Amino acid sequence: MAAKDTEEDNLNLTATECQARIDQFVEVTKTDEAEAQSLLQDHDWNVINALNAFLGQQTSMEASTSGLVASTKPPSTLSMVTWNIDGIDKKNLDRRTAHIIQVLKKIKPDVILLQEVTDQIVEDLERHMIDYHIMEQAAGMDYFTCVLLRQTTIYLDKAVNTGFENSKMGRGLQRIDCHVGKVKISFMNVHLESTKDFAKERLEQLEKCLSEIKLLKDDTTAILAGDMNIRDKGVASLSNGTGLPPNIKDVWESLGKRKEAQYSW
Repeated sequence: MAAKDTEEDNLNLTATECQARIDQFVEVTKTDEAEAQSLLQDHDWNVINALNAFLGQQTSMEASTSGLVASTKPPSTLSMVTWNIDGIDKKNLDRRTAHIIQVLKKIKPDVILLQEVTDQIVEDLERHMIDYHIMEQAAGMDYFTCVLLRQTTIYLDKAVNTGFENSKMGRGLQRIDCHVGKVKISFMNVHLESTKDFAKERLEQLEKCLSEIKLLKDDTTAILAGDMNIRDKGVASLSNGTGLPPNIKDVWESLGKRKEAQYSW
C-alpha cells in the first residue's frame, strides 16, 4: 500500500488504513508494531518519511541528568501520553516493561500518565527514565497510577493524592500541579473503578474528578486523563443528564476522533 501524500488524507485515515501502514512499516524494518505506530504518528502517517526517519536514526549515549533545569519559557507544544500498561498481568511483564520504556524514551513525552503500575515497574522507570521526575499515587498497594514529568520542560509545584471513598479497588485521583513559564497546569491521572458491576461507583468517581477541576483557580488549565473505564452513556448521564460541563472538552473528540488514538489500554 502506497502512502498518501496530502495532509488531509494522512489525518483522516481509518483504523484499517492505519494498521495497513503499520504492517508495511514492520515488514520493511522488521521492528515491532508499537515503534512503527510511534514513528508513523510522528510523521503524519507518511510511510516514506517515517522510514527515512527510522533509517537515519543514530544511537547516542544517554546524557546524565545532573544539572538539568526546566526551561522558563513555555514551549510551543506540550506532549502527553496516557497509558494503562497492565502491570498486574505478570505474563511477559519484564519484556513488556522494557518495551514500554523503549517506546517512551523514543517519543520523549513531556508528561506521562500511567495506570496499573507496580513497585517493580517503578524501579525500572527510575533506572531508565533518568530525565523524568517520577511520582507514585500511593505506597503499599499492589498497583497504582504514576506520573512522570520531564525535568527539562516542567516545574513541579505540588502533588496531591486523593483516594475515592467508594472504591473497592484502591482507586483514587493523582493530581500534579506544575507550571511551564507562566502557564499553570494541573495534570490529573485517574483509574476509575472497573467492570460493569461498578458503573455507579465509576460515575461517582468521575463526578468527583470534575468537582476537583472546578476548585482550581481560573488561571490554571486542568488536564484529566487515564483509564476511565467509561461508556458514552455514562458520560451523557453526568450532571443529572446534561453530560460534561460546557467548559470541559474531550480532547480526543476535539482533535477529530482519530481511531488509532481512541484507546489508552
